[in-house]
Amino acid sequence: MMKEFGDGDMSQKDRLAIFDCDGVLAYRKGSWTAIHEKMETTDHQREHLELYQSGAIDMKEWSRITVEHWGNRRAGNFREAINEATPIDGISTAIQSLKHKGFVVGVVSAGVLQYVESIVEEVPVDFIISNHIDIENGKLTGESDIQVTDLNKKEKFEHIVEKYGISPSNVALIGDSKHDLQKVHQDNLAIAFNPESQAAVDKSDVVIEDGDLELILDPVDRWVGEQISPSEHTDTN
Repeated sequence: MMKEFGDGDMSQKDRLAIFDCDGVLAYRKGSWTAIHEKMETTDHQREHLELYQSGAIDMKEWSRITVEHWGNRRAGNFREAINEATPIDGISTAIQSLKHKGFVVGVVSAGVLQYVESIVEEVPVDFIISNHIDIENGKLTGESDIQVTDLNKKEKFEHIVEKYGISPSNVALIGDSKHDLQKVHQDNLAIAFNPESQAAVDKSDVVIEDGDLELILDPVDRWVGEQISPSEHTDTN
């Protein structure tokens, strides 16, 4: 599911920053894991994670099976997990700064949409694409809208670039996995933020392991400066 939160004329924006959520905008524990713990279904999580890791099922099937297993359960534990989502340090300053610099800013997450919404509730993002879990009459229905997996993120990036009319070269990707850092153009900036694997580091242009999101701003500024030709710089003489 894609949710948009337009706060002005997007045609005035000329760059795009795409964030992952779990481990990047939120602290390390993933949204699926947080919900499993509240639902007391971690054994189920391990069982199907093994199937996923063996290649027997893909992430979309894993997500679908998981949500079906939660069907007809009361939504209280689900909401507890959502309410305990903790934004990363520096999130507000980092995203506000990117917006002031002319970026469209959004989130593409293979986690749970309601969890992502909780993380960015006070932050002016322009869009979220993630996986929605249905709730009716205080219960999980077992139905879901699985939009994002580990393998289709690049496709989502390309869709967003086209939708907002941003040059493919003007994209900054910020994530902790190799799937988050799949460039749509060779000139993209890929920042591995709290990387979860060497594969993420290998795909990145910049590695940040401190945990404060404000630290992305310096490499973003350098990247923007390198893209601007001398004739585009304001003459201060």
